[in-house]
Amino acid sequence: MKIIDLSMTIDNECMTCNAPWHEKVSIERLGLLNEVGRNTSKFRLGSHTATHMDAPLHFFENTFGIDKIDLNKCVGKVTCVDL
Repeated sequence: MKIIDLSMTIDNECMTCNAPWHEKVSIERLGLLNEVGRNTSKFRLGSHTATHMDAPLHFFENTFGIDKIDLNKCVGKVTCVDL
């Protein structure tokens, strides 16, 4: 089976949940390799940014988080539509 990564790049123009209360993406450079010996950045974003998956805990009480999702359930046949 061929696996295709459908992830979107996260940058300052990345789409997010279209709600007025949702945090927009902000990526700020903190250090450069030639200046401080490493490349570092500060990321600020909401949980509904770019490609993501909601855990049952996002909508329901007394259930589990994303870390408990079986990754085998995330692989399968798909149809991609370029809108």
